[in-house]
Amino acid sequence: MFAQILSSLAVAALAALPFSFKAANAEGLTPCGIETSCQVNDRSYRVATPNDWDGIKKLPVLIHFHGWGRTGTNVIRNQKIAGATKETGVLLLAPDGIGRSWSFWSSPSRDVPFVKAMLEDAAKRWPIDRNRIYVSGFSYGGAMAWRLACEEGQDFAAFLSIAGTLWNTEEVSDCPSPIRLRHVHGLRDTVMDLPRGEGGDPRYSVSPWVSVNGCSSKSNGKEAFDIYERHIWKNCNSRNTVELDLHDGGHIIPKGWLKRELERLNVEDAS
Repeated sequence: MFAQILSSLAVAALAALPFSFKAANAEGLTPCGIETSCQVNDRSYRVATPNDWDGIKKLPVLIHFHGWGRTGTNVIRNQKIAGATKETGVLLLAPDGIGRSWSFWSSPSRDVPFVKAMLEDAAKRWPIDRNRIYVSGFSYGGAMAWRLACEEGQDFAAFLSIAGTLWNTEEVSDCPSPIRLRHVHGLRDTVMDLPRGEGGDPRYSVSPWVSVNGCSSKSNGKEAFDIYERHIWKNCNSRNTVELDLHDGGHIIPKGWLKRELERLNVEDAS
């Protein structure tokens, strides 16, 4: 009887293990997540699962590129990022850049194939929702999000870029795929300041994506909320819209912005 009780307890304990551990064993993969990085060839990434996840339900995904000099570990520990994904039911993938940076200045980027390999690896470990894969990044990571959007934008549901852009706007205008873009930037950012147009117009920064998406060059107006002034382009050739949130701060991840956008996407993209 005692042996049967121990056996039952052991089965119950295994059933309670996180899905990532069971999936890793099933696929012959080494378990990984927050404390242990996941390995893809010679590259790595960290993962954080959302709060109250049942270990079965398919998960939307946020890939977040860290800023210059940082790592995926910094992303996992940042409550403005990881806290947002945990509270909104999103699986966070935090890749590590080579030399703590990203290859975004020109195309093709060495990091784009890595991102695709990372997603395939993550899909073996967690049940991801392929129709709800989002991309974010801060500073250099924000610019990397733009580079990924330009090279493989059709494979992702939305881009949530923070305080980082590509300066070569002519190249962005040649990107082949419309994307859904939501970009936030501080008007006093002097680290990766916004590309500006005639008269210092900050809306110029997203004008290449407005063109790629086939939107009217004139926005549908602006909205004021919280600390932001939001400019929106909705009248586009596809369902993809362009939104630019401006604030009076500097080079920061605005508190609550990423969580708010993920909550909006949860509503918009719910099946």
